[in-house]
Amino acid sequence: SYSGIKIFNSNLKLITEYKDTSGRCWTVIEKDGTIFAACGKGGVEIFQIDNANKLKKIAKIEIEEARDLVVEDDYLYIADGQNGILIYNITNPWSPQFIRHFPSAAFT
Repeated sequence: SYSGIKIFNSNLKLITEYKDTSGRCWTVIEKDGTIFAACGKGGVEIFQIDNANKLKKIAKIEIEEARDLVVEDDYLYIADGQNGILIYNITNPWSPQFIRHFPSAAFT
């Protein structure tokens, strides 16, 4: 199956996993203990790792086609398929705030 997230340490030992994502996760990145996953038509799912190394979903950004992500400082940049690039402020990852949309004529 293509859904779910698995987190490994640098020795490729499985640390934790989350099997119930909204679809195939194309890109998964971490910033300060928060995990951001681009899950295609399932949008962007946001997780925290608790003290027992379990992933807990804390938020979701509903968009058309989350394909790629970049985190820079307190901003999340999302490649949203034919919709272009979306920017969210993630200072509070439990409640990401939409900042701006850059349309694109091509698939991003």
